[in-house]
Amino acid sequence: MSSSLIKEKEKYRNNLKNKNDPRNFQIYKTISNDIFNRNYYNNRACIFVYCNDNQIYIVYGVKSLDLECYDVIKEKKFIIMKKLHRDSFDSCRQFYDKDKNRNLILTSSFDEHVKVINFKKQESEIIIDLNLESRIILIINTACLINNKILVPFSNIKSGIIELYNMNSVKTGKIEQCGFILGLSGYYWKKIKKYFIIIANLDGILAYQEDDITLYKKFIPTFQDKKEFNGFDEGYIFEKNNTLILIVPCFYYGYLFFWDFVNGCLINKISLDSGLSDICIWDNNYIFASLNKGIDYDFILINTKYSKIEKTFIEKDEESRLCGIKVLRSGTEHNFLITFNMEGKLNLYKIKKPKKLIKSIYMITIWIIIIFSMLYILRNIFKYKIIGNNIY
Repeated sequence: MSSSLIKEKEKYRNNLKNKNDPRNFQIYKTISNDIFNRNYYNNRACIFVYCNDNQIYIVYGVKSLDLECYDVIKEKKFIIMKKLHRDSFDSCRQFYDKDKNRNLILTSSFDEHVKVINFKKQESEIIIDLNLESRIILIINTACLINNKILVPFSNIKSGIIELYNMNSVKTGKIEQCGFILGLSGYYWKKIKKYFIIIANLDGILAYQEDDITLYKKFIPTFQDKKEFNGFDEGYIFEKNNTLILIVPCFYYGYLFFWDFVNGCLINKISLDSGLSDICIWDNNYIFASLNKGIDYDFILINTKYSKIEKTFIEKDEESRLCGIKVLRSGTEHNFLITFNMEGKLNLYKIKKPKKLIKSIYMITIWIIIIFSMLYILRNIFKYKIIGNNIY
């Protein structure tokens, strides 16, 4: 691994240097109001650090069928590719190819194509174009890349399958009996050096081993008042206290589930006022979540340590609900959050930094208190010595 990538990896470590408070996000910029609103699902935009220049970019599809990019640092937009699809974008996701040190953009569309683009800012190129017309049932926004394999879901409300393709567009396998697929993600377990495919459907989560496509575990919660139509979003896994924790947001119910990924036990369940359209992990103690129905707030910050809502956020556009939320942590200076709603608006948030003047006054005050405390202690020591000498 190159030294630049090692430094970039260090930026994401949750140490004291990177300990920014996620409660201090504020609106920074509204980027676009013409990303597609045809579908409800998340993953319509991706935010990432570009491996070649360490700058931050947001990529998304627009109504003109162009693939557009926003340079967060320079605050300007540019077109990556014109007329990438023949119909509306269904999703836009970014994946890092560590073998070739490149950022790959995966898009799916209602034109029944899944495409992989090698992102280069200028002269980006399509390296894979999967034409799925003959096999399509209902393709949704969950196509993704796991260990250089493209996973494409086909689903209707009764059944679903996932087809696997290599980077040469050759079909290499299939997962059947997936149910109505609502989310698809991956996880690499470093300890055993294995990739896992995480499938979200109406009932819960299915976890498959990527190498031999065998079922690893099912994570199915139970409800006392079970509705006819449930639904779960993409699951995410992180490690905390040497335990792998699978987080499962519920789309229709107001719940967030925490499972032990190794033994399959339910660790915790947080009850919320609304179902969740998307979640993103800030660190081991905080999760941002967008709500799928309009209540008094649009997205929330959840404290997993105390199982409570730490803070609520309200978008200015009260008539449209959110359908996605993503976070990017990049060192101490650039920590961003993006949300996108049903009207196609993309909002960028940035963590508030304390003003230098206020910070300086604060530090000066601390030092004054320390100095006066030391003087007070020394004065009392000297005073007691004088009194002791007078006694004797």
